[in-house]
Amino acid sequence: MSTAYLKTKTKQLKEALGAKDWPAVEKHANDVLSFESSNYNARVFLSLALFNLGRFDESEESYKKAIEGAPTQGLARQGLAAFYEKRQRWGDYAWVILELMQLFEESGDAIKYGESLQKLIDVRRSHGTVPEVIILFRPIPGFAKLTSYSTQLIQALSLLLPSSPSHKLLLQLPPATPTAPLSTSLHSLQLSLLSALPTLLELTSLTESFESSSLTSELNRRRQRLGGTTLSAAETRRRLEAEMMPSSGLPGLYKAILEDPDAGSDEELRRNTERKLLGHLGKVLKALPSSFDERSEVDLKKVEKRKEVMEEEERDKERVRGEVEELARGMVVVGVKEEEAWRITMDWRDSFGTWESVDWRELERYCEIFPESGLANIANALRKRRDFANAAPVEEGSDEEKNPPPPTDEETMEIIEAGLAASPDSLLAHLLSVHFFSEKKEWDAVFQVAEAGLSILEGIEKEIGRYLPISRRTLDSHLAISLVHLDPPNHHLRALRLLDSLLSTSPGPEIPLLTAKAYVLQYAEKWLLAVAAWDQVLSSSPTTSSAETEVKAERSWCLFNAGELESAHQAMLEVVETLEARKAVRDEEKKVKEKARSKAGLERGEGVEEGETTSEALERATAHWRLGQCLWELGETDPDQNAPAYDAFIASVLATPTFAPAFTSLGIYYQTVEPPDYSRSSQCFSKAFELDDGQEVAARYLAEEFSEIGDWSLVEVVARRVVDGAGGKSALGGKAAQRLSWAWKAIGGAELNSKKYPQAIVAFQSALRGAPRDSHTWIRLGVAYHSSGKHIAALKVFAKALELDPTSWYAQFSIGDVQREIGLLGPAIKTFQAILVDRPKELGVRVVLAETYLAAGLDELRGGFLARAEESLVDALTFAVDIIEAGSATRIAWKIAGDAAGALGKIPQHTLLDRSKPLGLRLIALIEGLDVDSKIENGMDAVQVPGLKAVFDTAEAPLLFLGLATLACKTRVLVETHNEVSIGSAWLDLGLSLSNVRPHLAALNLPATSDEALHQSIRCLKFALHKEPYNFNFWNALGVLSFDLSPRLSQHAFIKAIEHNSRGAIAWANLGLFYLVHHDEDLANQAFLKAQVIDPDWGAAWVGQATLAELAGHTTEAAVLLAHAFTLAGSTPEADIGFANSAFNKYRAASDPAPPAEALSAPLFALTRYLSQRPEDVSAIHLCALILEQVGDLDSASESLEKAAAILSDLYDTDESPEVEGRFIVAQTNLGRVRLAKEDYEGAVTAFDFALSLLPSPKLPWDDSAPAGGLGREESVLLHTECRLGTGLAQFWLGETDEAIQMLSEGLDELDELPESRKADLAVTLARIYWSQEDEDRALSSILDIPDIVTEKTPLVAKLALQAFATITRDEALLGLVGRVNRDPLIKYQSDSTRISVLSKLLKHDPAGAVAAVSRSVHATPWVTANRRALAQLLIDLPPKPGSGTANSNLEICSRFVRTHDVEGEGADPKSRRLVGVATTYFSQEGKEDLALSMLEKAVFTTPWTKTARRYLSAVSEALVAV
Repeated sequence: MSTAYLKTKTKQLKEALGAKDWPAVEKHANDVLSFESSNYNARVFLSLALFNLGRFDESEESYKKAIEGAPTQGLARQGLAAFYEKRQRWGDYAWVILELMQLFEESGDAIKYGESLQKLIDVRRSHGTVPEVIILFRPIPGFAKLTSYSTQLIQALSLLLPSSPSHKLLLQLPPATPTAPLSTSLHSLQLSLLSALPTLLELTSLTESFESSSLTSELNRRRQRLGGTTLSAAETRRRLEAEMMPSSGLPGLYKAILEDPDAGSDEELRRNTERKLLGHLGKVLKALPSSFDERSEVDLKKVEKRKEVMEEEERDKERVRGEVEELARGMVVVGVKEEEAWRITMDWRDSFGTWESVDWRELERYCEIFPESGLANIANALRKRRDFANAAPVEEGSDEEKNPPPPTDEETMEIIEAGLAASPDSLLAHLLSVHFFSEKKEWDAVFQVAEAGLSILEGIEKEIGRYLPISRRTLDSHLAISLVHLDPPNHHLRALRLLDSLLSTSPGPEIPLLTAKAYVLQYAEKWLLAVAAWDQVLSSSPTTSSAETEVKAERSWCLFNAGELESAHQAMLEVVETLEARKAVRDEEKKVKEKARSKAGLERGEGVEEGETTSEALERATAHWRLGQCLWELGETDPDQNAPAYDAFIASVLATPTFAPAFTSLGIYYQTVEPPDYSRSSQCFSKAFELDDGQEVAARYLAEEFSEIGDWSLVEVVARRVVDGAGGKSALGGKAAQRLSWAWKAIGGAELNSKKYPQAIVAFQSALRGAPRDSHTWIRLGVAYHSSGKHIAALKVFAKALELDPTSWYAQFSIGDVQREIGLLGPAIKTFQAILVDRPKELGVRVVLAETYLAAGLDELRGGFLARAEESLVDALTFAVDIIEAGSATRIAWKIAGDAAGALGKIPQHTLLDRSKPLGLRLIALIEGLDVDSKIENGMDAVQVPGLKAVFDTAEAPLLFLGLATLACKTRVLVETHNEVSIGSAWLDLGLSLSNVRPHLAALNLPATSDEALHQSIRCLKFALHKEPYNFNFWNALGVLSFDLSPRLSQHAFIKAIEHNSRGAIAWANLGLFYLVHHDEDLANQAFLKAQVIDPDWGAAWVGQATLAELAGHTTEAAVLLAHAFTLAGSTPEADIGFANSAFNKYRAASDPAPPAEALSAPLFALTRYLSQRPEDVSAIHLCALILEQVGDLDSASESLEKAAAILSDLYDTDESPEVEGRFIVAQTNLGRVRLAKEDYEGAVTAFDFALSLLPSPKLPWDDSAPAGGLGREESVLLHTECRLGTGLAQFWLGETDEAIQMLSEGLDELDELPESRKADLAVTLARIYWSQEDEDRALSSILDIPDIVTEKTPLVAKLALQAFATITRDEALLGLVGRVNRDPLIKYQSDSTRISVLSKLLKHDPAGAVAAVSRSVHATPWVTANRRALAQLLIDLPPKPGSGTANSNLEICSRFVRTHDVEGEGADPKSRRLVGVATTYFSQEGKEDLALSMLEKAVFTTPWTKTARRYLSAVSEALVAV
């Protein structure tokens, strides 16, 4: 039944399929599959039906199941291919075709395989979009998968090549029928099989395009990659080519084309293919790694390659190089017009070392093929010169056109220059050129061409991975020889290294190299070594007689310089004879040629030399001159030789009239012989220097002549010409530098006089290379450094000069002068003092020492070092008085005296009066002797000698010196009257000194008033401005002096000062202060900002800015500005007092202030510095006392307040001002409080009583008509309360309890009727006294009598007192009252209130409640350190409960309160610090030592880098071991 059913359904399926009844096909196919699920045909028919029913996904899935069930059957794959084709899914279609091709290949069905391949090629051509392909190239790391149209088509076409595995199957296809191309679908495939060349060409084109695009895209991707190694574009391309090109398929394709028989008939195709193959292999060769490659940083960081890998790379390089050379050689043999092949063949051959080794036949072929190339032009020119030189001599009268002359030397040089420009990469062109230039001794050209050739050679060696030793040796040899003769001896060091290297590797003696080394030794003046070198050259048989003569001449010169005069004389005579004989031969040849031309009627060609050449004449002149030099030296012992020497010099001049050394020697001769002929000598020196500016001897003689007549400009000209002619030889040191030292000194002196200091420095440095121990040159170099602002260098140079000449006081003076300028005043003073020990009368040193003392004193005064400043100023005054009394340099001395006296007037307390007062008397005597008062007119009589002299013994020292400074300045005005340069500054000093002494005229009992002195000082400044109207300092001083007297004049003066110097911060700051005083805050702000920008270190600008901020209500910003002003360099008193006041106010306003020693140390230092300059400032003294009180220095605070009170008392006695009275009361009150704190109770009572006696009773009505400036009612009541309170406490501690109670009770009675009662403090203190007497009722009554005790207005002190009383007495009613009072959070969480609450809980044996009370404070104010500390202390102090872990848990909680910031700066972890804290506590408890050790080990494990944990662990471990 089953078989019949299956047959029936199969039949129905076929009928439905024939009728294309797709629903029926689906039904019957499913029926068959339900009975037989493996039925292949039914599955295929079902897939077809589903496709036609539009159910594509099901159809595709059904096809795949059919293929899976029968993978060797092709029907399902054909159906799936048709499915993909109709759905235009070309990628899937191509993959199915590939599977079909595999099936047909396995079955050997060539027709179906060919049809499938044709379809695959067509789909690749039309729709090359397959996402996954089989790449024909080796995978490259980092590449994305290469998918493109080209690779897909390449894969398909490659199946047609003979190398394809399926090619044998394709050959079974029937041959193509050209007459019936449409008879089969395989016609194009059959044609491709007939000839593989079209397929190869298409594959080549596709592969070239694919590889080029792949390389470009990958190069762009790598160049845009972030975070990678930075490489150049060329290096990135090279590395990429090294990765890609070795696996390229192009070489195989190119070779296949060349081997294809059909390509043999197409010559152009073969040539193009060869070019492409050569270019590709060349790129591969260049990209492959080589041992010549420079290793980059990335390569150095990588692991060193294994030896096997490096050997493999070398084999690859050698294989590719062999292919390139073989291909290029073949192209050259057949004469292919491919210049790269010729370049490879000729450059890589490495056979050209001499002219004889050049393959001129090959070069001739090259020139025929590439006639326009640079190498061809060079080779043609050199070949013509070579042929002409080797040709037989032309007979007289023959036709010269048959043998045209070769290019001349100049023409050949032009051809070579153009040829090298046209062929810059040709190694052979550079080798040929360097040979030619060497023959012509064009050493500059040899050097340049050899350097360029070596660069090309390095590139070739790196490219091919092989040394080219012959080419390298040739270029190195020519380079070394050129370095010897090019600007000798500048390059001799490099030349000698090359020569030694070449000679050490030479198989035999090389005469050119030996000759070059001999010249190097000769230039180095190593004469004996040079003689040995010339002997070695002679023993090697020079090639020509002229060369031998040259060697003998140089050898004889070396013998002469080595001191072997007799041997040199004989050798020189032989050389001269040889050269004279050559001269005779040349003259005879010239006569013969002239006679022949005369017979033929010809003229000598232009530029043709006949007879002795110029170089030969120069050689002969040199030989005669050298002989003359030798004879001249012999003449020192044998005077008979002087005449032959003269004859030799004359012969040298006759041989070559432009030979300069001969004229120099003649000049020396004329100067030396008796009698000397200086005129002819000078003419000879001038001629020698005119011919050759390198004649240093002649130049020096000329310079000495010019210096004798005082023409220093000509000396400089001569020196510069000598230096320029030397060409930098002096920079190398040695004897050349010694010879040129005088020239550099002359140039340096000229530059120094012209104030061209950098050029002078260079000149003196060059001079010192030749004369390093010349101390005078060192000093002049130091002066140049000093003048150019390079003070450190100047110090070193002067020190060197002093080391060379310890007796040079000027060098020592220069050191002190530089030290003084850079601010090293102490060392400068010591230096000048050391000079005066040996030269006590040296006026200049005494003056500069006085100025240095003055500068040191002023600097110390600005820094607040008053004792040091006084000593320095007194020393300055001492030297100034001595200089004045000596009668020399009085102008400067009076200036120093005036400035020193003025500075001494700013020091409040003098300790050296025993030295300074006698100096003052001497100075007054000098001024009186000059009768200054009567000679200075214009009413400058505010300070006069008689008045100052009358009070000299009684006046205070500062005031006395201010007056003395005024008299000194008046004297200076008198002295400088006729000095237009200094009279302006003298009037300025007088004006400023009058301004300084103006406030103290009354104290000095001088008749002039303050206003008169002010007008006189302003008049002085106007006199100064009349002399110097553009001096901004004068205008600024005028603005300051007229600040209060005339605002318009003051503003005008400040603006003029800014106009003349807009970069002056002082004038801008003063202008800002002017605007601030006159309430123009905007302009003031702009002026202060400008001053800050110009000079950020000028403190006055920052103080002014802070004042503006304070006026605007920006207190915080003002405090910051003052703090910054305080930290600036120098001392600004306003900044000091402002910063101290601001910092103290900030400290008082802080809710949780820092420790006083930490917060108030800087303000205290600022006040100390301020008071050192202004010791009588009562406000500053008072503020200092308050700060000292806070830091705990009560004794100093008490002394300061006593001093302030004394000063205020004196002021009150003078004017009885209410303001002074009020300040005195405040000072006495504070003094009483400080004395009370230091337990000086009697002194406290005295101070409080003094203040109370001046304060009105609060009961009395307030008089509103009282003078302004005194205390207000509120201040008066506050001070009265504090005095009563302080007196009561002092009396209590003195044991006078009744008096204390009476004092406080009276105070309470006086405050009863005031609207704002201040009874709380008095009442609480009275209650405490009653409590001390065990009178609880009266104590409670005192507290309850406080107004509003149960309201929110109750003072905190009263609430705390009531809470403490209730806690101690355990009065429940009072405790309830306290609970109602303390509902305010500000009271509830206050530290004192919390402390009382804790005590209350502990008294009730409620530790948990105590902890809860403190915890509430910590949670309410977690930033307050005191609350955390209190909770930790409470937890530690609480006893643990038996059998519980209370102690451990409490310690753990305590550890959390440890500061989390790292005190040591080690980055300690908070957990580690907590563990250390807990371990410390455990260690203090008996029996917990092991637990402490464990905790410390955990801390070290947590942060092993922390020193604290390790230190504690070590200490605990040692302690446990000791136990």
